[in-house]
Amino acid sequence: RLRLVSVTHHAKDGTVWSELRYAIDVYPLLYLLWGAVGLYWAVLGGLGIGALVRARPDRPLERPLGRALAALGEVFLQRGVWRTPLAGAMHKALFGGWLFVLIGFVATHYLAPRGQPWQQSTLVHALLDVAAVLALGGLLVAGWRRHARREIPASFLDTGLWALLLVTLLAGIAAQGLLVADAAPAWRRAAPVSRALGGLLAGAPEGTLRAAYGWAWSLVHAGLLGMAILLPLTKWRHTLLAPVSLLTRPRPLGRPAPLDLEGPEPFSALGPRDLTRKERLDIWACTRCGRCSAACPALEAGRTLDPLAIIGGLEAARGGAPLALQVGEGALWDCTTCMACVEVCPVGISPLDMILDLRRERVLDAAVFPPALAEVYRGIERRGNPWGQPEDGAADDGAGLPVLGEGEACEVLVWAGCMGRHDPRAGAALRALGAVLRHAGVHAATLGAAEGCCGDPARRTGNEYLWRTRAEETAAVLGARRF
Repeated sequence: RLRLVSVTHHAKDGTVWSELRYAIDVYPLLYLLWGAVGLYWAVLGGLGIGALVRARPDRPLERPLGRALAALGEVFLQRGVWRTPLAGAMHKALFGGWLFVLIGFVATHYLAPRGQPWQQSTLVHALLDVAAVLALGGLLVAGWRRHARREIPASFLDTGLWALLLVTLLAGIAAQGLLVADAAPAWRRAAPVSRALGGLLAGAPEGTLRAAYGWAWSLVHAGLLGMAILLPLTKWRHTLLAPVSLLTRPRPLGRPAPLDLEGPEPFSALGPRDLTRKERLDIWACTRCGRCSAACPALEAGRTLDPLAIIGGLEAARGGAPLALQVGEGALWDCTTCMACVEVCPVGISPLDMILDLRRERVLDAAVFPPALAEVYRGIERRGNPWGQPEDGAADDGAGLPVLGEGEACEVLVWAGCMGRHDPRAGAALRALGAVLRHAGVHAATLGAAEGCCGDPARRTGNEYLWRTRAEETAAVLGARRF
């Protein structure tokens, strides 16, 4: 049989650059189109980086090397999506399949695309066959979940990109089969899918096979170009942004980002440009998988809070009205800050940080918050606890432990907390703890009346100023004692 020209033409030096020059010479229009797509990506990337630079700075990354290794582990092991077995298998097939398809594509086009190296590249073509089957299976399951059963919301552009992925993959599989039928390469013995398809097509006229092969590869490249154009505009961009989002994931989970109360107003997220860099990145990296909403106890209880809707609202928000009003102010106060949404997110997104930022703007800038919170803040300020209970009735020594005074020392200092000092059920637990410590012979003590509210209820509801005041007072009390 006659070999295809691209098979028999030999490179002069066999390098990647020589193969690339050959491909550009043969297909100048194709590479001109890819150059235009590259320029399009450069413009979008520049706009994105500009938006991140203008956003509010975040806390500096701690342990960047350890974070990078952990993020890479999450990307390649896909552990975050294995909470649901079907979703885990689907993502693993999509990720592994398309990764190996890309590796095989580069190898067969630029490393050994012509002559004997191409003929002998059995391992690469075997890998391509397996990868194509994996990727096809993952795409079909994704389509069934998103478009047939509608388990997960999908936009028109998301659906369009999925269709392009499917058509491109099927065209690539068909092209391999047509190549086997027409050119009978030596590597066909290691590629069962291509060999089987080539066997079915072997009886067709050579002209038909070559024409079909050309159309199949035209379809592959058209699909790849379309995917490259659509990807930055859809949720599929998480394939590129998820590693960065995982790298910048809050450690530990739920720790609010610091807020500069000495700087200019607004103190928090009044408009889109006031979001932090991490929040802006998270909005772009969101996969719209809905795990955060499924895990939210407030939504399960019938409240208006929906973490996924908060992210979508922030992405769609424009200048003008405050962000809190654009995403739905009432939903912000339903959040209990339980961190379930942060815990289950497979790509390291923190809806909690966004909610806290919007609350801060409402409390610190607009001074608009539910009336019940006003009572909480007054209780913390005046009585040292969020319920406004008198401190003289508190269980100062409820643990049955001595009170540690200024300048004194002990082995273990027991922080009773507002619950331990004022709630009867928590007080019983505190007394039990004290009994255990005494029985173990541990030199333990409490702060007694010197202990006040740590201010955490204020911080979780957006009152960063009140929290900082309480935190400084608490730090002073603890600093005057040794434990």
